Amino acid sequence: MSKAALRAGARAVPTKHHMLYTEKHMEIRRELRKLIERSINPHVQKWEEAGRFPAHAVFKQLGNMGVLAVSKPPAFGGLGLDFSYSIAVAEELGSIDCAAIPMSVCVQTHMATPALAEFGSDSLRSEFLTPSMAGDLVACIAVSEPEAGSDVAVWARNKGKTLIPATRDDHSAWLVSARRVGQCSAADQMSGYMSCKKADWACVLVNTNYNSSPHRNKSLVCVRLDEPGVHRTANLKKLGMHSSDTAEIFFDDVRVKSCDLKSETACELKEGK
Repeated sequence: MSKAALRAGARAVPTKHHMLYTEKHMEIRRELRKLIERSINPHVQKWEEAGRFPAHAVFKQLGNMGVLAVSKPPAFGGLGLDFSYSIAVAEELGSIDCAAIPMSVCVQTHMATPALAEFGSDSLRSEFLTPSMAGDLVACIAVSEPEAGSDVAVWARNKGKTLIPATRDDHSAWLVSARRVGQCSAADQMSGYMSCKKADWACVLVNTNYNSSPHRNKSLVCVRLDEPGVHRTANLKKLGMHSSDTAEIFFDDVRVKSCDLKSETACELKEGK
């Protein structure tokens, strides 16, 4: 199914057999199921045993279908469909014979990129969002701290991951320093399907203002994981989700541009307020 056909789905009407889904929803699900049965499920057991799956190859196929861009803005390559189509896609991803791959897909579509789509600058969205929706880039999130898990207020009090000006007088660039636990496609892994780092960039939650409360001093920053100062451990062993990578990510004075920041706090920083 082409992306143009997916966009046309917004004009369809509900079917007699479902109060929410139109025939276009069902067509999207059928086409996605075909891809899953043809290109994913036959390999799931092998990928789970190996502790990794070929994220770039899988995401590119999903990107070609528009699956990674369902509710994203058309101006940057998204389909601009309503959230019901995202629900239909998520339900169909459940037909994959493991939970790790659907989780990795949803991290990209519903965790790493929504704030970028909503609040990112045009240049930031062109650099990170558009290729992520196309399946050309794989994203991960970096939020949890080893000492505090995902309780971001705790690691804020402990001055966990910080963002500071690169120099005292230059706020056009920033340094990130911390140890984070990245989720879903972060580990450096080599596979028979590719010879590269699985995650190309991370959506990183950082402290930007210690004078504010722990719940009001955060910004999100896009960090390319091939930047100097980024180091990743091997894939962590888990009880489940084996083929979806989870790794520790170390940030050692990683330089990022101020335009790589997103969120209201980041806007205040960029404007020098």
